[in-house]
Amino acid sequence: MKSLAPVEEAETRAVAGPAGLISFVLAENRNDVLSLGMFAYYVSRHPLCQGRPLRSTALRYLENALAAGLMTVGDVDGDRYRPWPVPYTEALERIRAAWPDNNGPAFDDLAFDEPAFNELRDVCWLANTARGDRAADLRAYGSARSSGLSPDEAGLP
Repeated sequence: MKSLAPVEEAETRAVAGPAGLISFVLAENRNDVLSLGMFAYYVSRHPLCQGRPLRSTALRYLENALAAGLMTVGDVDGDRYRPWPVPYTEALERIRAAWPDNNGPAFDDLAFDEPAFNELRDVCWLANTARGDRAADLRAYGSARSSGLSPDEAGLP
């Protein structure tokens, strides 16, 4: 697992739109795993999400990525990722149950080292599927021809 470092502000500004956010997360997660806390942090730094409630917005993005078959949910045991053997809808329910529904504070009020992000690190981890990796390649190389997929085929929302 690579170390968790905050997203560079310039990179975040360069990722426009909801599909841009998901493709950025997939590219950052290529050949690695990502904690729910880091996923929430990436969402919190996206310009379209500024000022929106953390939990509901991040869960909406995560649900889209899972429904599109771009990511899986699981746990990390040492250096090994173990996907949960449940449908994504059940995984989301487990995440919702573990993430308090305080629907705030607004993203602008949160810093990367806030306890909320650290607590989310223990809820679950996310890994790209093969489809998610192809979508990450599409973002990295900027061409459907490079990845063998169009944006629609890659499942980008």
